Amino acid sequence: MTAENAPPLALVVDDDPLFRTATVAALTRFGLRVVEASDGDEGLERFAARPADVILLDAQMPRLDGFETCARLRDMPGGAAVPVLMLTALDDEESIKSAYVAGATDFHSKPPRWSILGQRVRFMIRAAKMRKDLARTQAEAARTERIARLGQWEWDLPQGRMSLSAECARLLGFAPRALAMTPAEFFAAFAEADRGRLAALANPAPASGTEEGTFDFECLVPVRPVARVVRVEAALVRAADGRVIRVNAVLQDVTERKHAEERIEHLAHFDPVTGFANRARFRDLVAEATAAGEGAAVLFVQPRRLASVTQALGRDAAEALTREAGVRLATALAWTLERFPGVHGDFGRPGGGAFGVLLTGPVDDELALVLGEALARSLDSPLVVEGREIFARASAGYALAPQDGRDADDLLRQADRSLQAALRGRPGEVAAPARQEKAAPVPVHDLALETDLHYALKRGELRLHYQPQIDARTGRISGVEALMRWYRQGEMVPPGRFITLAEETGLIEPIEDWAIGESCRQYARWREAGAGAIPVAVNLTASHFLNPELPGIVARALAETGVPPAHLELEITESVLLEDLPRAVARMEALNELGVRVAIDDFGTGYSSLQYLRRLPIDRLKIDRAFVSDLGSSPSAEALLAAMLAMTKALGLRVIVEGIETRAQAETLFANGCSQMQGFYFAKPLEADGVLALANGPRRADWKFGAGPAPREALSHAG
Repeated sequence: MTAENAPPLALVVDDDPLFRTATVAALTRFGLRVVEASDGDEGLERFAARPADVILLDAQMPRLDGFETCARLRDMPGGAAVPVLMLTALDDEESIKSAYVAGATDFHSKPPRWSILGQRVRFMIRAAKMRKDLARTQAEAARTERIARLGQWEWDLPQGRMSLSAECARLLGFAPRALAMTPAEFFAAFAEADRGRLAALANPAPASGTEEGTFDFECLVPVRPVARVVRVEAALVRAADGRVIRVNAVLQDVTERKHAEERIEHLAHFDPVTGFANRARFRDLVAEATAAGEGAAVLFVQPRRLASVTQALGRDAAEALTREAGVRLATALAWTLERFPGVHGDFGRPGGGAFGVLLTGPVDDELALVLGEALARSLDSPLVVEGREIFARASAGYALAPQDGRDADDLLRQADRSLQAALRGRPGEVAAPARQEKAAPVPVHDLALETDLHYALKRGELRLHYQPQIDARTGRISGVEALMRWYRQGEMVPPGRFITLAEETGLIEPIEDWAIGESCRQYARWREAGAGAIPVAVNLTASHFLNPELPGIVARALAETGVPPAHLELEITESVLLEDLPRAVARMEALNELGVRVAIDDFGTGYSSLQYLRRLPIDRLKIDRAFVSDLGSSPSAEALLAAMLAMTKALGLRVIVEGIETRAQAETLFANGCSQMQGFYFAKPLEADGVLALANGPRRADWKFGAGPAPREALSHAG
């Protein structure tokens, strides 16, 4: 039997051994365990060694009488709550009073009627347990209130009194024992503006609250040292005639929650480094300005040394430089705008290391150039970061509404193009938008094509075809390249035509977002169909790859489909590196952190520096078809390609060659250590079912080259 389930324990303290024996016998019949003590000192020792559930204590004992024993017992650990029944033959009122003063729970005459004594002892034990359970419940409730920072209060209107829980008193700044007070004292704890709303609970307006008579609002409690915000939830109790007679309410401290909400709201709209409007908020500001039809301009300013500082000193130093640059630019803007009454400027952080300024009012090219030069020059003098002087230098570009863009996206895109043009020049330059004095008229059929392209995604007209990539060592498919196709009203539009149009209209980013997601979904469908892993490569344009939101888009696609990051490859052309190398590197690093591969497409046709290639965080080079056409017939072509393959080997990069159209070309490549190939010799772009049939079909003997595996070097570096 556990101690929890054992019968209650009674301690009988009496100097008469016969009485003790009779008492033990009587209590045992009632199911109690009994411990005896012959005097007060022994009784206290017995209780200290083994606390009892009830104590029967003789009032008249030698040395230490029952009154003194009871008083000492109440000071012992656990002695304050134990019920004590004082047994006494004395019947004078003074003795009874002394028993209660000493701390006795009750008294009983001696000699007792044993049946009545047993019942009284059992009742005392049960009552003590109920008091103990109630105290524990109250303590747990108080602890819960403290944890939840939740207090209760009640307003008795006929009595004109407020009753507060201990936690409610603490939250309102009252003394711990101030649990009852007048309404005026209670209301004084709240801000003056909120007192009327609380007082109105006594006689609320018919339209206030809810149909159930409940109220929910927030109040300010200006207690020291820090003001708090509390949420009040109140319910009204009415008399039969409809009068409010009582208000039952709780209040909860929601200060931290309010601060968290404000912080979340700030992070959703403002850049955490500078405090300026973030990309989404800045775009909304531009959209509001262009929709209003007033004069507006977007000016982009970019410090040119951010990437170098990040590489040399780390991200914290780069953020410090960004903050200092923001302060410098904001000061320069305020000073310059004093010369242009009616022009207002809002700062933002549109991404990519640039600062954005939205100008509204009477703006034109001359004003935009003046402001751009002032802002760029403000960063000519050095900024001090971590005790170092850093010359950030800056360039700027701008666009005006409506001549350069009638909506926010057009205006932001044109401003970014101007900035990129300025960054290709000398520091301090401000680039104007590239405008044609007389634009050629847009053919009507092109306008219709553009309109239909806006709806292509919604109508489900865009599809992906997949060109297989082959491992020539095994004769099996090793991956695919996703290629965009548009079936406009059932007829295919040439990719070269609609891709260019998508770039010009700004539709390319949502289209390529869809391509990333669809490629991942198709990967998952192939895997479910038993084809195993078929890595997918997706081509991205420069503007989309440089978009800072790209890593988040890719991460969501991977998470939603369960595609291993290493099985998604993003292909970019060398032109991306020329457009903005620092941003391109930052985007590659962010994708590498996700585990996604990055490849350089059409390699050899651009102007990539070998020094750049050595340092870029890329996984694979895709050699352009231009280097393949003469293989097998031109020794110089074979020598050039062999040199390129040797270079990729030296750089530790994987390589794939596209545009393979003949077996002779494939054999030459394999002989030079390249095993990954793509081209019409193997397969034209296929729909998803064709790829599945190819993956699940038998190995193609005509796609396998060489009697054994490729040389070790080729296996390590080329595949």
